[in-house]
Amino acid sequence: MLGFLGCGNMGGAILDAIVQQKLLSPTDILVVNREAKKNEKLTEKYGVRTTLDPTEFGSCACIVLGIKPQGLPELEFTPAQDTIVISILAGTPVSALAKKFPTARIVRAMPNLGQFAGAGMTGIFFDPGAGFSAAERTFVESLFRAGGEVLSLQQEGMIDAVTAISGSGPAYFFQLAESLTVAAEKQGFSPEESELLARQTLLGAGKVADQFTDLSLAQWKQKVMSPGGTTEKAIESFQKNDIEKIVSDAVQAAFDRAQELGQS
Repeated sequence: MLGFLGCGNMGGAILDAIVQQKLLSPTDILVVNREAKKNEKLTEKYGVRTTLDPTEFGSCACIVLGIKPQGLPELEFTPAQDTIVISILAGTPVSALAKKFPTARIVRAMPNLGQFAGAGMTGIFFDPGAGFSAAERTFVESLFRAGGEVLSLQQEGMIDAVTAISGSGPAYFFQLAESLTVAAEKQGFSPEESELLARQTLLGAGKVADQFTDLSLAQWKQKVMSPGGTTEKAIESFQKNDIEKIVSDAVQAAFDRAQELGQS
């Protein structure tokens, strides 16, 4: 039995992928939310069991913890001995989770927005002192592979790096697309036309990068650039303004914030 404690946007995306990929039967999934109406909608949509009472998790060998980090101190339930608790809480270290759930074995995972479309990227760290079997590791990873790719991490600190790169990363691409929309409007396109141009360009680049992995991202960039052409001039402008530093500074800011959250 798989449990979900809190099933908001990301938890819902993980649940949706698991059900859609038929990884588990809906009757083998128990969701605990504080809102009865939300539970009713989940039962109606997926056929999963729902409840308001986390003490019913007793039959769950694995629980996905999908609440907000600030809600962790308020939880008042104890998982059964050796239950696997998978936390998707940003900035919450294994030590804090183990203190809260001393009878459980802890996994930290950081999925991202792509999970909603079956194109997620999740970093996973297993507490090395918890004695996870190969089968248990495979099962946990499969929960996230149902909605995308998985990267297994050897050091817990890398979870914060994953948060800064792929966890927050979709917003970086949306920022670029938003800026491209503004630039399109300055060129005379309507807001609707500008957003279409930006959205489809973002989509097309992503699909090409996904479907044709024989070439690196750098090589695909070169494919678009003709010597002395328009794209080359645009890239030169990016480089003149030190886009690598801009992106690096943004990632570092996100990483630093994740570290701060872990210390609070």
